[in-house]
Amino acid sequence: MSKNEKCTIAWLHIPADNIERAQKFYNEIFGWEFEKIENANQAWLIKGCQPNGKEDYRLHQRRYPGQTITQGINVSSVEEYAEKVKTAGGKVVQVMQIPKTGWFAICQDTEGNVFSLWEEIS
Repeated sequence: MSKNEKCTIAWLHIPADNIERAQKFYNEIFGWEFEKIENANQAWLIKGCQPNGKEDYRLHQRRYPGQTITQGINVSSVEEYAEKVKTAGGKVVQVMQIPKTGWFAICQDTEGNVFSLWEEIS
């Protein structure tokens, strides 16, 4: 990970009950365009807002009631940052490896907000 990528948003997933309505909303505000993801059930890439051009920003059909926006934060070491989360009073809910891709940890902050840490395998 380059110095510029440290602690940037690796992915942003926005669930929607009505895809067309959500696309119109985000297009009107941010000018985002959407591209259907082949072989993905009801998912669209958000085009034009990725700082490095490789982040996974998408809009998708809501999978369960109450599903909220999720994001992953690039870090140099999931293990190191998971310890920082715990030391700062947060919780590490789950750590897992994605084979040949990287490591991620699902965390909860002191206010109950859920976020993920992401360490890409070089």
